[in-house]
Amino acid sequence: MSAAAKERRETLLVIDNDEVFAKVLATALKKKGFRALTSTNMDETLRLLRNESPNKAIIDLRLGTTSGLQFLPILKASNPDIQIVVLSGFSTLETAATALRLGACHYLTKPVDTDEIVAAFSQA
Repeated sequence: MSAAAKERRETLLVIDNDEVFAKVLATALKKKGFRALTSTNMDETLRLLRNESPNKAIIDLRLGTTSGLQFLPILKASNPDIQIVVLSGFSTLETAATALRLGACHYLTKPVDTDEIVAAFSQA
């Protein structure tokens, strides 16, 4: 972990209905110096937001029958400065534009690695 990462110890929330993917991604991000939390649904996210103040979030676009876009206004309401990266396996220009309009700082198409995600936050 770099000295800068240790100093900032940013809290990052990974929201994905695939619990295994979310945990693997969180583990990889912890190795990059983040304090990573995971959530698989809206109720869990709301509970986490009552107790935590993440300053970054990664949201899968498709969360079962729920759109990840529904989470953006909630995250922005909890922290207006939160940086949000939306991940999608089914990228469209319209969806990317909607994600950005709702407050995402970046929209990445899967497959994606942790370096690309960290770079997306850095570019924001």
